[in-house]
Amino acid sequence: GMYAGKVLVECAKTGDFSKAALKPYEKMWRDRMEDKLFRNWMAKERLAELDDETIDEVVKLIATANIEEVNVYNLLKAIKEKFPKVVEGFEDLI
Repeated sequence: GMYAGKVLVECAKTGDFSKAALKPYEKMWRDRMEDKLFRNWMAKERLAELDDETIDEVVKLIATANIEEVNVYNLLKAIKEKFPKVVEGFEDLI
């Protein structure tokens, strides 16, 4: 909402609400969120492909890991240490 507000204030000042004038909004949210959204999507896709045995091991790892704040980033960070294959292809986002 903050990014939209900033862009709309500028549009209101100039009276220009064209697609080009609204373009900075897309750049702002993409710069901030795109990598995170991609990482989370890749994690979901990769976890959906795992066999039952690996899923059991990942769940055990998460249950015993010392994760201060539970979020996708921290979960993937813990998984990466023991099961690097699970995060292969998007490990640079972790």
